[in-house]
Amino acid sequence: MQKDKYYAIIYYIEKIIYRRNNHATDIQNRKSILHKKLKSYANSTMNYIQSRWKIYWKSYLILLIIHVVGILAILQADVYYADDVDRTARGFRGFGNTFGRWVSEYLSALLHTGRNLTNISPLTQLLAVAICAASALILIRVITETEKFSKWTYLAVIPLGLSPYFLECLSYQYDAPYMVLSVFFCIFPLLFAEKSLWIYGIVSFFCQLFMCESYQASSGIYSMLVLLMCFLAWNRGESTKSIGKFLLVSVAAYVAALILFEILCNLFANPDSISYVDASIPTGTAFFENAFENYKKFFSHIWNDFQKVWKLLIAIILFFFLFITTRESKRQKWLSLLCGGFTLIVLLMLPFGVLPFLASPTDSPRAMYGFGALLAMLTIVIVNAKPKFLNLCGKLSCVALSFCFLIFSNIYGNALQIQQDYTDTRTQTIIDDLIDLEVMDSEKTLYFQLDYTDDSWESPIFNKNPAYAYKYNNILGRLLGKNYGNTRWIEQKLTYYYDLDLKFDRSIDLSTYDLPVLVDNQYHTISGNDEYIYVVMK
Repeated sequence: MQKDKYYAIIYYIEKIIYRRNNHATDIQNRKSILHKKLKSYANSTMNYIQSRWKIYWKSYLILLIIHVVGILAILQADVYYADDVDRTARGFRGFGNTFGRWVSEYLSALLHTGRNLTNISPLTQLLAVAICAASALILIRVITETEKFSKWTYLAVIPLGLSPYFLECLSYQYDAPYMVLSVFFCIFPLLFAEKSLWIYGIVSFFCQLFMCESYQASSGIYSMLVLLMCFLAWNRGESTKSIGKFLLVSVAAYVAALILFEILCNLFANPDSISYVDASIPTGTAFFENAFENYKKFFSHIWNDFQKVWKLLIAIILFFFLFITTRESKRQKWLSLLCGGFTLIVLLMLPFGVLPFLASPTDSPRAMYGFGALLAMLTIVIVNAKPKFLNLCGKLSCVALSFCFLIFSNIYGNALQIQQDYTDTRTQTIIDDLIDLEVMDSEKTLYFQLDYTDDSWESPIFNKNPAYAYKYNNILGRLLGKNYGNTRWIEQKLTYYYDLDLKFDRSIDLSTYDLPVLVDNQYHTISGNDEYIYVVMK
């Protein structure tokens, strides 16, 4: 019996050891299989990227060259645009805690290799156009659904990154890459729509969240592209059920991203510190009244900003979009025309994203570049239509508009340089007169305020040359006025860049003070005493 028990124990011990050895061997085999699968997946991914690169690198290079040519004048001007003045002086970021732009916050620290920013332009602006060219390439691929692009298409996509409104974004030497990246996040998810709706939905959600956390003015681009893709798919005769699923997933991802972003902003951001916008959303009837007024303001800007030729070409483009989509439709022509018209109306309401629904959104050009993205989408559709004579007229209109925008981008860049030279001269005359004043010898810090009358900041060249005159070209005035029509930037230069012992307090209105005139010449009037200095530019 004892021997039997002994043999039984030995048997069970050997069985346990055998099982453990088999289990260890099984784990090792599984690890080996997983490693082989991961290696195979990595190799297939790299092969896919290499194959795509071989197909698209020439197209990307062409688009990159076009965009670089478009901003050459801006790069040459080398101007500190708006916030660039403050960022250069103080090195602050401030994207996340005020605007909820945490992607911009952390990427800027990574790009500048530190928490405090320094000027590394033109690298930032070149990086911006590189991202812009990639966005244009993806937009063409998504809309045309082909790997071979026509020469027309390279020119048609120009309004995406070189529209007059987007030029303000490219003017920023610090913010430009993150503004352009927000556009990329809006277009990139559509590449996955052909593969899997689940993957597409997940990618769309994160990309729209990242868009909000980089620059919210892009919030309408994804919506426009999704709606356009739905209409084009329906127009080709594709299944309404599959289109509905695609639309449902897109809307769900978009809304979920906006809700999560709103929650994050309420928890971690401080939008109340922003003085020039009110990001709250009105309720009740005030919501519709406010939205109507904001839409009216945005479209009024478009009407006043664009030259007559531009508006004519845009009208022709809208007509040919309806004409071509109706003519090539696999549906009934009258139904296609009706749906095309409805789609076009909705598309025209989407370029500004969520901005019209805010209590008081910014109406700066940089908030309106979604309209340029819409023009790019429509022109891509038109230039890829079947080669017929009437279609050729539409293609020529698209190329003509792109050419106008390309020329304007260089006009604007050179105008920046002209205005900067004049502003530097005016600033230097103020400094020369200030340092000669006896009150400046005081050990006490003086309160300083700078004001201007009418367009005193404006270079005289813009009034003498009709091509520059703002009454004929309002968008140029708005782009330059953003930088030079704001005394804040000149005030900051006087203190940060030239180290004058002055203090700014906009809560005090020195124009109401009865200050003695100290200097009065062709360029400005300086009034003041031993506490205040008030300069009015003429």
